[in-house]
Amino acid sequence: MSFAAAAFAWFLPALRALWGCKRCMIGLAFVAVAVTSNQLGQHKARVECQEAQLRAKLANKQADLDNARKSAADATLRADLIERNASEQSQKDADYIASLEARPIPAACLLTDDDINSLPNHRKRNGARSAPAR
Repeated sequence: MSFAAAAFAWFLPALRALWGCKRCMIGLAFVAVAVTSNQLGQHKARVECQEAQLRAKLANKQADLDNARKSAADATLRADLIERNASEQSQKDADYIASLEARPIPAACLLTDDDINSLPNHRKRNGARSAPAR
């Protein structure tokens, strides 16, 4: 005799006795309702927890996206500022080169104090202190 047949042979009389007992059926119904309610409650709690996790993830992604947009806008502003400053410096350099070319030939090779003073931080780079304002 197989295990399944032996188990069924034992289970069938217990099931008949249970089926014939009204109190047992009511108790079994209460147990079934309690187990089902517990399972549904756990499922609901699990779904709510997953929903909260997804909402938090979405909020974090949205914050990351907003920060990326702000960073891109800041980078664009900085790039425009750098371009504008470079353009201004390029114009100043062109004007300075034109003023050097406008000097007489022998004097074009000589740098004056005004040329050196127009360099930014030329004294600080050499370790010397800057001269007092005149």
